[in-house]
Amino acid sequence: METPEDVAAYDWRDMSIQVQLYSKAAKEVIGENVETGYIHTLKDNRRTAIPVDIESVGSAIGAIEWAVQGILEGDFPMRACPHNCGNCDFKAMCAQKRQPFKNDVMPPQINTPAGTKTIAAFEEDGGGGK
Repeated sequence: METPEDVAAYDWRDMSIQVQLYSKAAKEVIGENVETGYIHTLKDNRRTAIPVDIESVGSAIGAIEWAVQGILEGDFPMRACPHNCGNCDFKAMCAQKRQPFKNDVMPPQINTPAGTKTIAAFEEDGGGGK
C-alpha cells in the first residue's frame, strides 16, 4: 500500500473520523464488518490506510459524542486560529479571540495515519494543515 511521503504533513483528523464513522455505519446499516479504510489523496495520487479497528472507531464516536454534548450544554466557544480565521468572510466583525471551553473533560484522541491526535480545537493554531 502506498502512503504519502510525509504522512505527518497532512491533518488527518477530519478524514480519519469520516472513514471511521463510515466503518461504523457499514456495520450497523448494511451488516458489513469493515477491516480496512483508505483515503485517496488526489493531489499526490496516494492511498493511505485509516485505522478502523474497534478502538479507533470507538474514539471517533466518542469525539463526536463529546462535541454534541458540548453543543447541547451550550459549550461551543469561539476557537480562533490563523488557519481558519484568515480566510473567513466574517473576520472584519469578529474579535478572533479564543474562548475557553466551560467543561474540562477532554474528548477521546483520534487515531490517524500520523498517530494519535487530539481534536484541532485544543491546538493553539487550530490544527491547520493540508
